[in-house]
Amino acid sequence: MELRFGRSSLYLHNPTMDDFCRGIVHDIIESVLESHDHTLEWGVLPPKLRRQLHQVDPCLVLHTVILHDENGGQQSAMIQLKALKQAKNDSCGYYAMYNALSCVQALRAHSDSDASHHISQLYSRASFWRLFTHLTNHLKENVKTLQCDTYPWTNTHVEKGVLERPYIEHLMEDPSTLANIWRRAGCGHTQDGMDTVSHMISAMPDFSMHSLRYNRLPLNDIAALDKVFNLFSASDDYTHAFLLGQTIHWVCIVCSKLSGRVEVALIDSRNHKLLGATEEEIKSIMDEDADDPDLTTRYKGPGYQSLKDPVQTTTLFHDCITGRQDITTYLLEYNMDGFFESFEEHVGLPSKEDEILMLLIGWLEGYWPPPVIQHNIVQIVEQKRRYLSNNTRDKFHTWGRYLRERVDFGGCGFPVVTGLEPVIQWAIKL
Repeated sequence: MELRFGRSSLYLHNPTMDDFCRGIVHDIIESVLESHDHTLEWGVLPPKLRRQLHQVDPCLVLHTVILHDENGGQQSAMIQLKALKQAKNDSCGYYAMYNALSCVQALRAHSDSDASHHISQLYSRASFWRLFTHLTNHLKENVKTLQCDTYPWTNTHVEKGVLERPYIEHLMEDPSTLANIWRRAGCGHTQDGMDTVSHMISAMPDFSMHSLRYNRLPLNDIAALDKVFNLFSASDDYTHAFLLGQTIHWVCIVCSKLSGRVEVALIDSRNHKLLGATEEEIKSIMDEDADDPDLTTRYKGPGYQSLKDPVQTTTLFHDCITGRQDITTYLLEYNMDGFFESFEEHVGLPSKEDEILMLLIGWLEGYWPPPVIQHNIVQIVEQKRRYLSNNTRDKFHTWGRYLRERVDFGGCGFPVVTGLEPVIQWAIKL
């Protein structure tokens, strides 16, 4: 076994050590070097406002945005908290779950001492690895029950430390499951109301802003979000955490309303400062992490998108809770804009009809086949027609008339173009 010393971390190299053990050892060494296990203090606030996340130890807040109402009073805040940095690139799901549980427990604890305990746990590597071990042991028990030897329900896959979608669905299927695991791991107590807290956490594996712009909208997720945001509107005190899968990464967003004041916290186990970062700063982070030397693709891939999505989502959730946006209206417009953006990028407005036809064929075959448009656009608009703005209706009318006047759908001889005609008729009549 070889120990190598670096400026900010130590590494154990052992050919026989698996990723799970190496991750634990790496985290233990990082915890010693970073010295995060100190007592955290909440800011000096009135009792009902004491548990605001942006008032914890300033060195553990990466960025804060305070927003004011039109009279100049403090109304809400968006923050990014520093968290335990993940030891492995594919372990982000477990960190996101741990961060969500810790924050919700802190915000909904029955006493200030319990709240301080739970917010301190957010930075305890020992507590994280205890929870991780109990979660994976529970998943292995399910492997035994299923008697399955295929992905992902094998001990080998569980031990890789990746929180696969079926795992998170199984863990959150029954709220008491997480509550019991949390207690067995020594992270909480019965009086903390963990059974109630479990209902305040939602997991959405496909909530990437890129996917929401160019794929079929997940109407069930949007309905669930709308329900949560309505709970915030109806109450002066409410908390909810989200585990969000964004391209290749899981993040945690914790939303809290305390005595009418709203706070939305982003927690990303990579610990890059994303909230408040400029475009150049985001690109700089990508330059440090990217394996792809090609600059033409580096800033278009999922890694780059995973740095952009969390801030956009945090802002969207904040605006929905404070009444600045409606989640259904926003995402419907966002998704339709993505459809028109794709058409303009790949077809545009060429002057010659033969150019239009060939570009249209390429777009339909490579990006938006007519059945996909029917499924992703027409069906969604018909279900959520009342949320569609007049401006977007006009875009459909203009798009439909433009193509009808320039393309001979019946006589062009290309089935993929002929299949678009019903969509064009629908767009004009919308």
